[in-house]
Amino acid sequence: MHRRSWALSLGLILLSPIVAPSVVGEWGTDTWLTNIIGPERLEHGDEFGCHGFEGVDTVEENWVISGCKEYLAGLTDSSRWGSDPVSFGIEAAVLNQETVDSLLESGFLIVGDSLEDVPDELVSMIRNGGSLEKGVADLTLLESAEPDSLVSVHWRARIGDFRVRDDADVITWLENQEVWFTTWGEWHFHGISGRSTSVIPDGTVLTSTSPNSERWNVPGTIMLQFEQEVISVTGFNGAEIPLIPPDSRDLSVGWRPIETGMLLTQAPGTNITIELDGPVD
Repeated sequence: MHRRSWALSLGLILLSPIVAPSVVGEWGTDTWLTNIIGPERLEHGDEFGCHGFEGVDTVEENWVISGCKEYLAGLTDSSRWGSDPVSFGIEAAVLNQETVDSLLESGFLIVGDSLEDVPDELVSMIRNGGSLEKGVADLTLLESAEPDSLVSVHWRARIGDFRVRDDADVITWLENQEVWFTTWGEWHFHGISGRSTSVIPDGTVLTSTSPNSERWNVPGTIMLQFEQEVISVTGFNGAEIPLIPPDSRDLSVGWRPIETGMLLTQAPGTNITIELDGPVD
């Protein structure tokens, strides 16, 4: 039986700060983000990105882009993998060149999630998993996700003073699936790290090398195929690389045996040595 697994972008929190009523463009301080939700959500692997300012068109008012970044960076890291925010949500179908330039100048790389056309300089994330809002969530859409794909789900927790109810049945279904809970930034940099990792065989030893990352320090995952048994997996100074539990839903450094070899998740800027019980062909 084929076991389906995919990544669910569920932990991205896009902020729409409230401006001070006296001066447009000045951001109000949010101790809720600094002292309560920020540390808790970072520990769970979530990502904080930007969504501009409620009621202001980001494409028409580009100052919102740098303003939101400065606001966020002054209160919390964006992720456990990197401090500066890289994801920006824009409620528009098309970006003009001025907006693209403003996003890049502020360090944003990823945009979403309803844009019809995105220039090559930016990475587009599409809302392909629907919403988690009660009465709106589409379980059929989630069930149709392709293996090894990213499913981006949208949920707005509050509208003004009103809390938006989530669909408990859909969330329970998700919790019982073989999914990796991730974010836009984590998914993007995880792919870069994995693609840049190289492996050199030498007899019974495989050496995996992951170069340093230019931005977020997100581990990458590669698949190693062999028939031999694994004797040891070690890193710097012979430190043992841990096994990743089968029920783990969050990204972490380690390895997991599979029928055709192993999956190895490795941090950028490290070398890992895999010793086998026989030489690799």
